[in-house]
Amino acid sequence: MRRTALTVEHVLYLLILLLAACLRFYRLGTAPLSDNEATLALQALRASQMERGQEALTLAPQPGYTVTTGLLFFLFSSSDFMARAVSAVCGALMAGLPFFFRKQLGRRNSLLVALGIAIDPGLVTASRLAGGPAPAIFLSLLAIHFWQDKKPAWAGVSAGLASLFGSAFVHGALIAAATWLILYRKQRPLATTHDSEETPKNEGEQLPYLSKVNQPLQQFALFALGSIILGSTAFLLFPEGLADWLNTWMAYFQGWFQPEATPAVLPLAALCFYEALAFLLAIMSLLHQFARLGTHGTPLPMLHRVAYTWAGIGMALTWLYPGRQVMDITWVIIPLWILACNELENLLPARLHIVSLIHAILVLVLTGLLWNTLISPIQAPAAATISWVWIRLVVIIGILSLIALISTLVYLAYNWELSRVGLSLGMGSFLFLYTISTMWGASQVRMNLPQELWTPGPATGQVGLFLDTVHDLSRWNRGTETDLEVLYTVSSPALTWYLREFRNARYVNHLPEMQQPPVVITTQESQVTALAATYRGQDFVWWIRPGWGTVLPPDLVRWLAFKEAPLFQEEIILWARSDLFPGGSLENALEVQNGP
Repeated sequence: MRRTALTVEHVLYLLILLLAACLRFYRLGTAPLSDNEATLALQALRASQMERGQEALTLAPQPGYTVTTGLLFFLFSSSDFMARAVSAVCGALMAGLPFFFRKQLGRRNSLLVALGIAIDPGLVTASRLAGGPAPAIFLSLLAIHFWQDKKPAWAGVSAGLASLFGSAFVHGALIAAATWLILYRKQRPLATTHDSEETPKNEGEQLPYLSKVNQPLQQFALFALGSIILGSTAFLLFPEGLADWLNTWMAYFQGWFQPEATPAVLPLAALCFYEALAFLLAIMSLLHQFARLGTHGTPLPMLHRVAYTWAGIGMALTWLYPGRQVMDITWVIIPLWILACNELENLLPARLHIVSLIHAILVLVLTGLLWNTLISPIQAPAAATISWVWIRLVVIIGILSLIALISTLVYLAYNWELSRVGLSLGMGSFLFLYTISTMWGASQVRMNLPQELWTPGPATGQVGLFLDTVHDLSRWNRGTETDLEVLYTVSSPALTWYLREFRNARYVNHLPEMQQPPVVITTQESQVTALAATYRGQDFVWWIRPGWGTVLPPDLVRWLAFKEAPLFQEEIILWARSDLFPGGSLENALEVQNGP
């Protein structure tokens, strides 16, 4: 039996996978589920309990998530961590996919792309979101790998399973289909008249998954259909799941005829502010390729054509789609990293000269001072005659002049190549640290909070304090933490999710007039004056929404540096009957209400 030796390259990939897993699983269940996440989690919970009442079990909008997460709930327990586990697993494994594309990417670039996927702010955030696009992206890329590896059956299975993860797959499938059509109809979009002489050489560059397919397509379609039928119905356990799978496609296309849910520039803003390193390097790669084309007339390699076309179509489709979400732009992040790492290989030599290293360190330090000056608060004395804005502008111009002066001196003393490498390495190092900072802030410090552009829908607020209060009331009066009767009129899937362990908790549209349940939960807007006499109330922040009316927060610099932005909070009120508290009595409360 042939054995594959463990090489340094394999160890590096394992370390990158470990890093990706740590970033996605660390404190995964700390932030409370939002209403969007809780809706999917509740469906998975019902699937795990195989509840069948008067209504059929609904697996939409993501049958794949409902089935897989329901299985985790059945095998382990329902929790916020398990609700996000499927996305986290797929997001972590995504970092290992470049290993299978080493032939097209190159070994060095494959490692860089894998590292970029592991630490990317958008991909890490998407992997920590219940029902996020990470499973659809991972399985779609896995299908491309299997197709390239001439395994159409496994490619069909992967593509079929990817289609079970909601409208995110439909968005990516349209991007892939448009890319294939453009490159198939015109396989050399940037070629010149000299290309005809190199046709035999360039035909070998075409990626197998963009070539014309015949017999394997039938096998691909057959296994894709089988995986869709078995996956959407949980091996025929829930036959209605197939209809739910079809509804996900209908829901996506209905989004073309609905008002805009998210401003069109917001996904592009997420690329600029969170993906600065990959986005800027990809733009530099595009400019470099155009310059190379104009100078030498050399056509683009097929991999670059795919990445450019995919990224361009993905951004255009996201911009045009009225039902867009910021998470839809994650489909273009990996092509951006492919282009960015290729440009990085062109900018940096295999061996680094000591002069370039010193130059890079100086540029990094000065860039850090530039950033600190940009985000620093007003430091000028109140009696100063010069505005702090002008002082800061002069300092910024001075720092930029120093960077230009150092680069010029290195060029004059040595050569342009050493100066260019040092400047590129210094600026790239700063953008790398900036990427790490934005990733950590979006995924750990402010996970699921509306200050981050990736967060879909309102965030859930004081869940921990709310549950502690309800558990204490139940333990004081029932001896256990989950036996107290709770009625709530708040239409919030997150509230239903966090009250799932209370056997006597139920949702009602209106409070019953002749009953006085131990605990009642209402919104702050509800005018329930009758409860004030016999109940004690405590408010809790439950929904946190963006509080700015523009596309981006008003103080852009403060938001960019510290994610400080105005927020709008909505509260719910927990009403506990007076006799639940030590020394409290319902009779005394009624006497106070009725008077002497």
